[in-house]
Amino acid sequence: MSKGLRDAAHWLTSHAAKAYCASTIEDARRLCFALRDQGFGSTVCFWNDDRDTVEGITRSCLELIELLRNLDSHSYLSVKLPAMRFDRSAVSVILRASSRISSGLPRLTHFDSHGPEDADRMFAVIESVRIENRNLGCTIPGRWLRSIEDARLAADWGLRVRVVKGQWPDPLQSDMDMRQGFLRVVDALCGRASCVAVASHDIPLAREALQRLLKAGTPCELELLHGLPRRSAVKMGQSLNVPIRFYVPQGKAWLPYLLKQAKKNPRVLGWFARDLVVGYALALRRDSPPSL
Repeated sequence: MSKGLRDAAHWLTSHAAKAYCASTIEDARRLCFALRDQGFGSTVCFWNDDRDTVEGITRSCLELIELLRNLDSHSYLSVKLPAMRFDRSAVSVILRASSRISSGLPRLTHFDSHGPEDADRMFAVIESVRIENRNLGCTIPGRWLRSIEDARLAADWGLRVRVVKGQWPDPLQSDMDMRQGFLRVVDALCGRASCVAVASHDIPLAREALQRLLKAGTPCELELLHGLPRRSAVKMGQSLNVPIRFYVPQGKAWLPYLLKQAKKNPRVLGWFARDLVVGYALALRRDSPPSL
């Protein structure tokens, strides 16, 4: 592929992503405040690319923490530890800044999930900081064999847990049923976790997970990715009277358009076409596409 075609493809994908990813801190600020005004919480997370350094990612996280200052305590920062090279000094800087934006209990800082090869390092970082930082959370995917034990450990440590299906498969069982795995993790958290976020646009799955948590008396909420279809999911969450929050990426966004995802889920191509129209309209207000 020529450089011109690569640049054009990058431009199309990045601007399609504007439908769900805030390109700037100011975009994220407007979106989070709009969500607050609608009665929803928010999670903000900096999404990097391969060119971002640990120092640059840390600065972006600190800017997002400042964004949270004027939002209620239901909004928090999520961090991608692999992007930060699991740098504990950088994590400590972020946690100290987070602790200064709220009176009383420090604002929650959450650690996103990545591949199974990163899970042990994630928990090692959490263990190193949790004595002085009690308001922490982590994400656990349903498609790993280790996830049940991870869920129990997270509950024992008092972590807030976000449950997802998971993007990366378990190398020991790549064909694991993600929906069944999701519910197994939820069951491991029922009656044990301090709070569980059910993060899925799969409405029947999310409903079943929330109902199990509610029956067990476990605090829970529905978490949705900003930009994906939301009306039916929001209606379901409201029918169960659970809090609803939106995960708001800020930075670079490629995740929903990975080709392997499109092969497994043809709806991704429909999302791309829809988002391209929305993103192109936003782009025309700011810049022009590269020439082919």
